[in-house]
Amino acid sequence: MRVLILSSHGKPTGCCLRGRYLARALEKAGVEAKMAPPLPCLPFLTDMALSLPLYAADALKSSWDVIMAMKPFPNACLPAWLGRARGALFVADVDDVDYAYRDGFLSNVVRTLQKPFPRNADLVTVHNDRLLEHVVHEFGVNEASIYRLDQGVDLDVFSPRNETPFPLENWYIERGIEKDAPILFYTAHLNVACDIQPILRIASSVLSASPPSNFLLAGGGPLERHCEELCRQMLPVGRWHMTGALSPEEVALHMQRATACLVYYEPKRANTYRTSMKLREYLAMGKPVAANDVGDLAEFGAFAHLASDEAGVAEAAVSLLRGEGLNKAAQGMAYVKKNLDWSAIGLRFKEKLEEMIHRKAQKRRSP
Repeated sequence: MRVLILSSHGKPTGCCLRGRYLARALEKAGVEAKMAPPLPCLPFLTDMALSLPLYAADALKSSWDVIMAMKPFPNACLPAWLGRARGALFVADVDDVDYAYRDGFLSNVVRTLQKPFPRNADLVTVHNDRLLEHVVHEFGVNEASIYRLDQGVDLDVFSPRNETPFPLENWYIERGIEKDAPILFYTAHLNVACDIQPILRIASSVLSASPPSNFLLAGGGPLERHCEELCRQMLPVGRWHMTGALSPEEVALHMQRATACLVYYEPKRANTYRTSMKLREYLAMGKPVAANDVGDLAEFGAFAHLASDEAGVAEAAVSLLRGEGLNKAAQGMAYVKKNLDWSAIGLRFKEKLEEMIHRKAQKRRSP
């Protein structure tokens, strides 16, 4: 079986990472899976326009059994449709309510752009039940054509390690971060979906209340410069650090140094449909987590320290930085390894695709 994966959004984004992790998981399961190289995120979504002809060439220059569009945008779905005309299955992954991140005219534009594709796909994948309901009611997709493709963790990347010397030690020394200094860690995809201002308000509260500690924001994106300016305005000098765009392997290395990790979703409609990749990665690394209870975060109360508002999340983070209440971390790591391993998720998805391809072949042979 040959599978082509197309990311509607450029790198680095959660959409792109989800596609990359899925491609790796399918490869481990014995599938010939390729993810078309995504472009960097460009201003005014220029990357989406430029990727359309590149993805179309990828879809047409080879024979594919499955072409999967990560998010139902035209730049990934139109090439998948072209591939479908040549016999490939067209799979559309809906991992967010994308139009809910924008207001007014732009929201309507995103909704209009996405609307035709899910109901014309052979299969629609989602990663939680609220998204399943959304796909049924918003896009008119039959529930029988929807598959639950969970958000997983690549455990080859996100697993605890104790390398000596620490590979990034010089990076920390250059920034004056002492070896045993407490670090509050946040993985960032700095784009329209990132609730960066409340994150920085929480970090400000934590840095003012905890023992001498640091806030480390790992990652990049189109709002990186804006975020850096906000950090200068909101956080004490010398106590915050940004890495810029990183590979998942580099994120995991920085995460290894973290004392506690942070997730926060503003209580708005778009976030109620989200499934947190960063929370799962934190837990896989055995890290204590302070988070709020919006979206699927609320389902992790047994493994993360949850609060309902910014002040409560900040208070939980301060406690974790002081070494209090760390008992949930080991339970969270065990849960993720048992239930959210991309390798197992990929194997199940391979079996689903093989079943669909087999049924399609039988249908063709039927008189």
